[in-house]
Amino acid sequence: MAENLGRFADAARAREDALANRLAASVAADKEFLTMLQQVVRTNASSRQRLNAIEAEIRESAATWPGLDTPAGSRQFQRFLTAKTREIRQVVSAASDDDERRAHLAQALTNHYRLGGGEGGDPHIRLVDNTILADGQQPHDPTINGVGSPPMPEKQDGSPYDLGATIPGTGIVITGDPETGHPRLRIPGQPDMDNPFPVDDGFRALPTGTAVGPEGQHYAFYSVRPYGPGTSPDNYIAAESRVQDLADPASDLGPLLGTPLGADTKVGISQASGVYDPASATMVIVGNAGQDGQRALWQSAPVAAGDPPHAWMNSLHEVGTFTNLGPGDRENQIVSLPQGGYLMTSASDGGQIVGVAAGSPQGLLQAPAQELTGPGFIPSPGNQPAVPYGPSIVNVETLPNGQEQVTMRVSTWPTPQDWPVGPDSPPPPYHPRTYTTTFTVSP
Repeated sequence: MAENLGRFADAARAREDALANRLAASVAADKEFLTMLQQVVRTNASSRQRLNAIEAEIRESAATWPGLDTPAGSRQFQRFLTAKTREIRQVVSAASDDDERRAHLAQALTNHYRLGGGEGGDPHIRLVDNTILADGQQPHDPTINGVGSPPMPEKQDGSPYDLGATIPGTGIVITGDPETGHPRLRIPGQPDMDNPFPVDDGFRALPTGTAVGPEGQHYAFYSVRPYGPGTSPDNYIAAESRVQDLADPASDLGPLLGTPLGADTKVGISQASGVYDPASATMVIVGNAGQDGQRALWQSAPVAAGDPPHAWMNSLHEVGTFTNLGPGDRENQIVSLPQGGYLMTSASDGGQIVGVAAGSPQGLLQAPAQELTGPGFIPSPGNQPAVPYGPSIVNVETLPNGQEQVTMRVSTWPTPQDWPVGPDSPPPPYHPRTYTTTFTVSP
């Protein structure tokens, strides 16, 4: 009799546990549905806003384009329309990819009452810490908690430089152009040196970002552009990033090339940074499609033991484009966070630096952007614009309260105090400076 009562009690507890699990799954699914609907509304509104802006730009240009009745003016306008058509395709393609992903998640969520692997359960979804996850999703999206702290000017040895790229926690510094002299490379434990990355005479190598590879390689990515008299000071974006392994800094591993969505031929990936994703065993690159393309996420084929070094560079393909970063036409850095998830900082020419965080690299494509700097973030002598660019993550430290404190280096080019200001003043001199700011991330 006692044995029967024990079996009945065990069965009752099992049914109670199953009911509790289903209830938790139902509550989690309801929350996921609400979050998904909110994200759909934001994404669709953003896409419509971008398409409306493109339409307005085309209408205004058609009405004011100079020399439209001449062959040269007509050809220039045709090239303008071709570029705008490409932008429209990118916006529509990104929205389509997002709709397909959310449709899969919505279909998976319809089975939320049958979670737990029982008969009829969906094998493509699972419950982790009361969160419904579809295939490929990662739990616990981190959250950036707000704008960065007031900037602190960095003390630089020698001639001031910009673009102080690094790999978090390493103390490595890869500089861009100094006020005088040559770009420098600082690796702890080695003598400081002029950066030995090879470029032809009359060219310069500007760091766009860094990455840690599958086997701990330290990579730096460069935009190699003409430099010297007669070249534009804004001439800093190449059609593709070149790759350097800091273990052999005098070698150029070649350009970053990737296959865009819906294309068969590769394009250059410019303004690149990267990270290794152990969940998929792939290298993930954030960079723009060519010199003027939209910022996108690129992924390699899985990296297997025994693959040739740097073989991941040959299999990059586009995963999706960012519609949450603004133009995203300057530098960026993507890094993995110590407690899980990924953080990316992104700069736009003439704009402020923003950050996004997510549980997976792909999640960054839809993550809400948080402004990390703001107007007046860096005071400029002479009241001239000093917009930050070149965001680089110096360090990520876990605080006693469990949050992660991120130290970010930014660059700027402020006008000297004694430089004349007025409509007839000459262009300001090159006067680079770097600053650091901190912000926190909740895992």
